[in-house]
Amino acid sequence: MNDYNLSIVTSRIVNVDIERAWAAWTEPEQVAQWWGPAGFTNTVQEMDVRPGGRWIILMHGPDGNDYPNSSTYGEVTRLKKLVILHAESKEFGFAAWRAEVTFEEIDGKTKTTMAGIFPSVEEKTKHVEEFHAIEGAEESMTRMTEFLKSTTEQLGGEA
Repeated sequence: MNDYNLSIVTSRIVNVDIERAWAAWTEPEQVAQWWGPAGFTNTVQEMDVRPGGRWIILMHGPDGNDYPNSSTYGEVTRLKKLVILHAESKEFGFAAWRAEVTFEEIDGKTKTTMAGIFPSVEEKTKHVEEFHAIEGAEESMTRMTEFLKSTTEQLGGEA
């Protein structure tokens, strides 16, 4: 079975340089502003962006519930790639899975691609049906794009 059967992939091209896009993914104060589906806010409790470093984030849902997330960075290749290993959750009943985020410069813009890769078709199906993973990934990437656009405009540029 290939990774396509186990993956959810989404990407965006944003009119910012690759350094700016990288910072949006690797600086806690920036990630907290856009991570997650529409309506979520975040408290980044720990973010150590290096191989083996932990990323602990508490997502505050619009439903009033908190959703703790615990991850470890598997790979960090500056300005190129992040591999984030999401821990199993007994509380929410899902197995560990990984996200691969890549950054590509295209004519002064940055293409950011996020792939959620699950250990089985059943686990992918569970995330899609129960946790609305496709919509969540799309909304998160849209929020990232809007965040980069608004903060770039504040700095006097355009996104």
